Amino acid sequence: MKHGDVTLNLYALHANPFVAGTMQHDVHTRKMFLESTQMGATVCRELGFNDDDLIKYNIVTKAGTPYKSTHAKHPCVLWILESPANRGWFINHLIMMSAECQARFKKKYACTMPAMGIARLFDDYNLVADWEDHTPFAQAMPEEYRNEDAVQAYRDYYLGDKMEQMNSQSILKHSVWTLGEPTWVKQHKTQEMLS
Repeated sequence: MKHGDVTLNLYALHANPFVAGTMQHDVHTRKMFLESTQMGATVCRELGFNDDDLIKYNIVTKAGTPYKSTHAKHPCVLWILESPANRGWFINHLIMMSAECQARFKKKYACTMPAMGIARLFDDYNLVADWEDHTPFAQAMPEEYRNEDAVQAYRDYYLGDKMEQMNSQSILKHSVWTLGEPTWVKQHKTQEMLS
């Protein structure tokens, strides 16, 4: 993965999925909610669910067609598939991102219903376990950011690559977290000012 690639990811910016779901920049909050919904639909497909199952659970596009599988071999998709606890972390993160989108932007997104359908399907088929028992997060990022602490690795990657990328592409005029910057972002900015 080289700098600047647009990639699917699951930003584990905090060990707690509910907290992690609130820590993304406004630009990423919308984008990652959609991407996570796509990952969830792919996981459903990889677990053997078919079009009829996805339709039953409303895991469908605006056009009413069932979501297709995408990026089935992506490290984050494989991580979700790895254990029920990983799916527990993922689904709680997905639900939190849905709530976060609604809180920040006062809008219900097209992927809200499919995301909730994925949560219902996982629950109905007992495909989740306590998220606190998840395996180490997949680190889908350039090697330079990876380390033993996956949360710190994701934070470093987020600040060092993703924010830089958005700034260089003039996506951001300034950093915006509608509900306030996470503490780790404030600390990073303070360290930059002091150095």
